[in-house]
Amino acid sequence: MTQNTPSPPSATIRFGCAWYPEHWPESRWDADLDLMVAAGMNVVRVGEFAWSSLEPQPDRFTADWLERAIARAAAHGLATVIGTPTAAPPAWLTTRHPEVLRVGPDGRVHRHGKRCHFDPLHPVYLQHCRRIAGWLAERFGSHQAVIGWQIDNEFSDLSHGPVAANAFRHFLRRRFSDLDQLNRAWSGAYWSLAYDTWDQIEPPDFRGGDHPGLLAAWRDFATEAWTAYAVNQAEVIRVHAGSRQFVTTNATFEFARQDSHVLFAGLDLCAADVYLGSGAPLVHLDPGWMGVYLAAARGVKQAPFWVMETQPGTIDWFAANPAMDPGEVRRMVFHQIAHGADAVLFWQWRSAPNCQEQYHGCLIGQGGRPRPIYDEVATVGAELRQLAPLLASTSVQASVAVLWTYRDRGLIDSRRLHQGFDPWRHLRDQYAALRRQGIDVDVTSPWSQLDGYRLCLAPHLAMLDPALEERLLAYVAAGGILILGPRSGTRDPDASLLPSDPPGDRLGAALGGHVRESYCLTSPLTLAGDIAGSADIWGEWLEADAPDTVVNLRFGPEHPWLAGKPAMLTRNHGRGRIGYLGTWPDEPTLAALAAWLCDLAGVSRPWAPLPPGIEVSGRRLRGRASKGAGDRQQGVHIVINHSATGHVLPVPFPVIDAFTGAPLGTTLHLAAGALAVLIGE
Repeated sequence: MTQNTPSPPSATIRFGCAWYPEHWPESRWDADLDLMVAAGMNVVRVGEFAWSSLEPQPDRFTADWLERAIARAAAHGLATVIGTPTAAPPAWLTTRHPEVLRVGPDGRVHRHGKRCHFDPLHPVYLQHCRRIAGWLAERFGSHQAVIGWQIDNEFSDLSHGPVAANAFRHFLRRRFSDLDQLNRAWSGAYWSLAYDTWDQIEPPDFRGGDHPGLLAAWRDFATEAWTAYAVNQAEVIRVHAGSRQFVTTNATFEFARQDSHVLFAGLDLCAADVYLGSGAPLVHLDPGWMGVYLAAARGVKQAPFWVMETQPGTIDWFAANPAMDPGEVRRMVFHQIAHGADAVLFWQWRSAPNCQEQYHGCLIGQGGRPRPIYDEVATVGAELRQLAPLLASTSVQASVAVLWTYRDRGLIDSRRLHQGFDPWRHLRDQYAALRRQGIDVDVTSPWSQLDGYRLCLAPHLAMLDPALEERLLAYVAAGGILILGPRSGTRDPDASLLPSDPPGDRLGAALGGHVRESYCLTSPLTLAGDIAGSADIWGEWLEADAPDTVVNLRFGPEHPWLAGKPAMLTRNHGRGRIGYLGTWPDEPTLAALAAWLCDLAGVSRPWAPLPPGIEVSGRRLRGRASKGAGDRQQGVHIVINHSATGHVLPVPFPVIDAFTGAPLGTTLHLAAGALAVLIGE
């Protein structure tokens, strides 16, 4: 497994937007840039869809307009991130080379006039991408106003054309020594699915009924393909880019399309596009749904990250697209900064007059005047400028983590077995329960560095291999507490059922227990034991195999098979403790369980209990948190009231209001929708 190199905290907090100067007469540029500066912005992203403006005909490059735009932005104090324009190939390219057009799972060839309508595996397209990226880097790699590069835009799905199909077969031939090994791994005798030749293997069509081994391999192949696509451009950019220019790409879809921990391993920082609907069809800010995505972005490199896009009030892709409430954009930006974002950029500054995203939110209206949301954005910009010296070079320091993998998420999502078993929601629920304790929580891979965490929850660590088991057991033996969740330890890396009871031989031996049976729940069940509550969606009959295995929770009498059976087991292992939670508790029960686990792990919760809708986050100057003595260094605490009612919070240590510089006292009064930034321990 690829290990990510953490990126250092930024010395500057960036605030800005996506700007498309090619859409507008140059006579308008200064007026727009003046408004950006008035809104407190200090960075723009440009160019990621501008291929036809940069190369209107083959080999006829024209970047003078872009150089003038960057220069005008710099004259206004705005740095620039250049996006390589490869998400939108020009018409001359797809006309000359129709073979580079993307083929959908249904076999239909995508047409010009959209975006992402290309095959990222086609060698002709890769050659053109490398050429335009290299030309841009040669032109702007030493430009003092250019601080970074975004490769392409929002990597999406692979093509299913002949190039991708052949590349997938080569991928499988590298993974399996021969067809016999593949057929054994995929239980080829079932339904007579065994292959006689490699050419018989086709990509999945996603119409339902795709083989789980095929799907698992395709997901891994997608990560490898998009990583190679990024490297193809990153290599040529770095030939010309100075060391002060970072190279990244902007992830989306809550990291559902590629393994972000692999994709970003060779890039300088993680960047993500974060909207209110990230993970769920929400039109207002939910700190659990957005927070888990932000924490996952931070967890990619266990370091600060960029929000390369976020929404300025409204979007345009839901059945109904209401505006965010007054004050909600401010809360959203501080929510993102609180979770470790070193930059927040709105998409977009102004809509093109005629385009597919005409009705997406923006900051400047079609008549050229600021829209109502602009004033709120300007308020946030002024506040971030005031707070920048405090926030710069800080990062979130969490002693608790929620572990997840792209592979487990894809596996469970393709075989939910209960329509409510959404793996991203499962992750979100456990994350949100921990955040209710007033603590910072990382969301990261089990292959990340775990030694700084006192407590790790793994909601559904389905796919196991010996190396991962060894890694997790070493973490526990060294003093960590690991709690596995339902459906953990059921599959191998090829998606085959393990030849042992969950959670696998080694983890089960350490736990001193196993899963006897699993059940889809159609109504809630009560839970009793170290805490009391209820659960729904999923239940597992656990059995203790060792005399020192502790039954922490049992199911109530409601279910004919699960009545009275253990629902949670824990056991000491080395200097730590391993546990297994065999159900999906409801929100109050998860909150109670999170509090119990934090106390078990010795995790300090000075702000707990938090009222509903209140979140507290911290950023500090030091390095990763450790399991040693508590750190009393000064930190920045961001407290946000997402609820519709005011609250009075006890303040657990002396703090200063970062906006006024005044000492606060022992209580914090937060009106509905208000926030506070505090300086304290």
